[in-house]
Amino acid sequence: MDGLIGGNGVSPANQFLRVAHEQLGRHAYSLLPTFCWFNSTNTFLHFLCGGGVAFSLLLVFGIAPVICLTALFVFYLSLTVAGQTFLSFQWDILLLETGFLSIFLAPWRLLQKREQESPVSRAALFLLKLLLFKLMVMSGVVKLTSGDDCWWNLTALDYHYWSQPLPTIFGWWADQHPEWFKHFSVGFCMAVEIIAPF
Repeated sequence: MDGLIGGNGVSPANQFLRVAHEQLGRHAYSLLPTFCWFNSTNTFLHFLCGGGVAFSLLLVFGIAPVICLTALFVFYLSLTVAGQTFLSFQWDILLLETGFLSIFLAPWRLLQKREQESPVSRAALFLLKLLLFKLMVMSGVVKLTSGDDCWWNLTALDYHYWSQPLPTIFGWWADQHPEWFKHFSVGFCMAVEIIAPF
């Protein structure tokens, strides 16, 4: 956190929020909801991260699931807003959406016993399935609407393995497959992401 959005980081949260308030006025608080409006020191950023770890551990042990999930959502939302570019990827938004919906799926008890089942909200479960549907379909649609012809002509995997963010030995191995297999794989990926969810 310190090196990214800390006081001396690449993009300090306190400077970002000050500029946002200057430009947006009182609307900044509703447009950029974060606890960092109250405190954006390095210590407080560490508190948000450490608090997230603590609430996660409580959640793993079934202690106050609704309270833990609510706190985790609010803490991560605070970090995402303060984190700006560093925490605005598709997976960050997905974590927030899933975390928010999980609040409504969690049992409303302070202590969850292992053998004790809780009723699940049908509405929340439907919204979670809708989120999964959106994730799958949008993952495919964004590829096809990116303006890069490699998805339409099924050649995206011809060079993906060379340029993936975290290359592994498996990437090298997959790149050794015949061209027709890579093209088939792109087509299969598109079918799974765009057609299968329906």
